[in-house]
Amino acid sequence: MGGRFVSPSRDARRRQRPGLAAREPTGGVVAIDLDGTLLPGPSVLRLLASELGASCLVDRLERDFSAGTIGNERVADLTAALFRGARLRHIEGVLAAAQWLPGISDAVERLGQTGCRTLLATVTWSFAAEIVACRFGFDGCCGTRMNNVHGRLTGTVESYFRPPDKGSLCPGGVPPLGPFPQAPHRDRRLAQRLRPVPHVRTIDRNQRDAGGYQ
Repeated sequence: MGGRFVSPSRDARRRQRPGLAAREPTGGVVAIDLDGTLLPGPSVLRLLASELGASCLVDRLERDFSAGTIGNERVADLTAALFRGARLRHIEGVLAAAQWLPGISDAVERLGQTGCRTLLATVTWSFAAEIVACRFGFDGCCGTRMNNVHGRLTGTVESYFRPPDKGSLCPGGVPPLGPFPQAPHRDRRLAQRLRPVPHVRTIDRNQRDAGGYQ
């Protein structure tokens, strides 16, 4: 799925709280990475694999992926079957218990108040990205896609999303966004990490040359 963001699905939107409807962008786009940035600990895939009893497989795949010996397509192919028949409600519960960076919802809301469109940029499974995007109020998300039937995952890859695809998500770049709005004390840590800089494309803790992470 080359470089295309999607809004969270209708099923996912039913679960989001009031006030998180999609906003029309007026002040640029901020694309924020998921694993290692908003989720500092184990990755989304690692959390889900642990729940499904496949931690060893995913640990090995993530090591190989980090070493550059396999691509995201291979990771998707070897983990897709783990989710066959899994309920999205169950996935949502696992992700709700994860140790997220504090203050994400407030920070995303503040970016929206400046006229920015916020997008969750990740190569992990899009069904997980949609759940996270709805929970924290992002306008859209991306990821490797898998269909579901009546809330149960099919266990087959619909389309891949690779790390280089993030670079094509915001054609032409993004205009300068100015300083991050002043945040309450509880959000200061996140505000420091998500302070936009001129021409920011993505905010990615693991790839500083690809974004405006500070």
